[in-house]
Formats: sequence, C-alpha cells, structure tokens
Amino acid sequence: MNSVVSSHSTTLLEPHALPALKTAPHVIVRGEGIRVWDSAGQSYLDGTSGMLCTNLGYTQPRLVEAAAKQMSRLPFYALYGHRTNDVALALADDLAKIAPIPMGRTFFANSGAEAVDSAIKLAWYYHRCMGRRGRVKILSHQRGYHGTTVTGASATGLDLMHNGFGLPLPNFIKLPCPDPLEAPGQTPHGFTDHLITRLEEVIRAEGPDTIAAFIGEPILGAGGIVIPPADYYHRLQEVLARHDILFIADEVITGFGRTGSMFATHEFGLKPDIITLAKGLSSAYLPISAVMVGERVTDVIVEGSTAVGSFGHGFTYRASRRRSRRT
Repeated sequence: MNSVVSSHSTTLLEPHALPALKTAPHVIVRGEGIRVWDSAGQSYLDGTSGMLCTNLGYTQPRLVEAAAKQMSRLPFYALYGHRTNDVALALADDLAKIAPIPMGRTFFANSGAEAVDSAIKLAWYYHRCMGRRGRVKILSHQRGYHGTTVTGASATGLDLMHNGFGLPLPNFIKLPCPDPLEAPGQTPHGFTDHLITRLEEVIRAEGPDTIAAFIGEPILGAGGIVIPPADYYHRLQEVLARHDILFIADEVITGFGRTGSMFATHEFGLKPDIITLAKGLSSAYLPISAVMVGERVTDVIVEGSTAVGSFGHGFTYRASRRRSRRT
C-alpha cells in the first residue's frame, strides 16, 4: 500500500528523509471514494484517509453539492462585532445536539492546531475570570500530539516538534505517557497507580494554584496509537477536579466516529470541560475546526468578562455560537 504523502510532508515528519528534497514531489491530482490518482495516472488506496481526516472519502457528491450551493449564495462573511451567519449558527446547533458534554458555546477556527490554541487560551481566560492570575501552566503527555503551532507544539510531547524552534514554551509541563507497553510486568491497575502518583507529584511540585488545564488525547495518535489503561482517565479526572484544573479533550483525530462512538469522550466515559475538534468535521473538504466549551466554563467566562474584558481572540475565517443548548 502506497502512502499518499508528498516528499515535503515526509521531510517534516522524518528528518532522515532530507534527500527527498532533491526529487520532485509525488503529485496527487484526483480522488474518488477511498482511492486517489497521481499525475502519472497511477491509482492508490489511501489507507491513511489523507491525514486521518477524509472520513467520508474523496469527492463525496453530497458535500461537493453543498459547498457549491453555499459558494453561490454566501461564500464568506466575517463574524465579528456581534455578527454571525446562518450557516455557522446551524452547524453550532448540530454540534450541540450530538455533544457529549453539557454545552455552553462553540468556537470555530480553521485547523486542529488553532482549536488547541483557542482551548488553551480559553482555559487561561477562565481562570483570569475567576481571579486566578497565576494559573498559567498546561499539563500534557509525553508523546501526546496537539499540533505544530507555537502553543500546540509546546503542549505536544514529541521532541521533533521542539528541536530547532526553542520549544516548548515555559509553563508547559509533561506527564508520563500512559502507554501500557512502557510498563511490562505491571498490571493495568498497577500502572494506573503509578501514573496517578506521578500526576499528583507534578501538581504538588508545580503548585496546584499555578496550573490552568490538562490537555490530552483520549487515544494518543501520532505518539503511537496509545490506548491508556481503562481506569486511567477516570482517576486522572478525579485529581483534576479536586484542584479545579480544567480538562481539555483533544478529539481532533478521534472525533466523528473513529472509535465507534461519535466521540471518544463518550466512548471512554470522559467528562472534559472543553473539547477540540477538526479533521472529520468537514471530511477535510474545507479547513474548519471547533472548540466545544462546556456550560460551566462558559458561564464563568460570560460573567467574568464584564470585569476582565472581552475575549480578545479570533481568526478571519472563524465563527462562534453565543449559546448552544443545555443538556
């Protein structure tokens, strides 16, 4: 099976592949269903679904038709100054209907990395609204992946995303990877005990009043398709709740049916405060991502913003929904 990745993309992910720059990139020109064709007419089965994003396959007629229809009606409208558009509102409502958490607001962006950046800034802003100016640290996993922007890469636990960039930024703290293969001979419960003990040690060492949020993938993707022990996230959430540390579930890869349920949050019984989404949200036909902000966080932000000031964050090609639904 051939990988459908250009030489430039391969170079980014594999430093040893630098000689690939001396050759022309592999150019893909057409796609249909689960197959793609290159400029030489050779077809390939796309076993990676793009970059884990074309959930509905290529050139799905219903999506192509919907995009063409919208382009002819309203291709763009900036969503600032208390303005929105009907499509953003409809999508936010659709997401609220399937959300695995009690919803407050939905914030749209362009990519999974932007969603992660936005979620982390929302966590900082939440604590600022609570009067906790010192809560700025972000916990995440070794081998976790949260994008390649400055903030996302800082939360990422892969050295490849740090080397050469002076990253991670200060205040990004790493926890052990919850990979059972790294604990041979230990029972799953015993390994969870070890992970939670280490979590509590980190919180004590850093100071709970300095930590804003933990961000984690329900299943670690780029770090090796790691499924944590069954009781790990349940116990981790108990510790986070005790210290009022927000839980951000990064579902950029796992969202929209990849684990059997619509969201891995539901599949694993998680109760995050914020969820980041992308990839399958549009089957990668258009660049879009979303941040599902839970009701508890939203309520604090809405009330606190009168004193702190507006949430000064956004993108040209984004949208937000003022209030989704209560569940």
